[in-house]
Amino acid sequence: MLALGNVDLNAGDQFDDSLPGVTANTIFSGAPNIPDALVPYPDPADNATAPFQDVYADLLNQANDYENPNPIWTRNPTRPLQLAIDKIQPKCHIHWKVTTLSLLGGEGKVTNVPFEHRKADVTAYWADYWLLSQDEFKKGGKEPYFNYLAYTQTIIMVMEVSADNGKTSKRFRFPHITCNTVKKVPGTPTEGREKFEHGTPNCSDGKNPDSACPQ
Repeated sequence: MLALGNVDLNAGDQFDDSLPGVTANTIFSGAPNIPDALVPYPDPADNATAPFQDVYADLLNQANDYENPNPIWTRNPTRPLQLAIDKIQPKCHIHWKVTTLSLLGGEGKVTNVPFEHRKADVTAYWADYWLLSQDEFKKGGKEPYFNYLAYTQTIIMVMEVSADNGKTSKRFRFPHITCNTVKKVPGTPTEGREKFEHGTPNCSDGKNPDSACPQ
């Protein structure tokens, strides 16, 4: 995807003063305030949206009806990020966002690949990203180590829905929302992958526990 983007600007708080006037990659002290998500509910794509019912409020967790096992999470897709922030307790952060919605000085656009176009039309996309550090931020001090990335992405797609095996259908606009928080693993990507897939090897020789352990 290609989307227009912007970053939060706060002149004078950027870490690197070597480029006068540059305010990108602003580092903010403290943890980010991630708001509750405004859920774009499924609605008819070709008609004015009527007042919607809270389609995510009912608990559906039976074997044959499992579409909504946790209403608290489905009604607020950014809740996993809020919980992650509470657990990580970052001391500073960087925030940026991209969107295909109209921005000042630009207009967004979505282009669908042929495979996707056979099943649905993606009409909009937006995302927020936060780099998180557990180091204190002090202007002119040591650069914080940003080893966490939190993000949320929303894709709006228009799909044909049929309840009679294709005899009749209706176009609906559906939200596809994802979010996650990931942590950078020390070392190279290959070393991190090996450690994740195979675990940390036992470096002790059984006699001297520290003899074979690299420092």
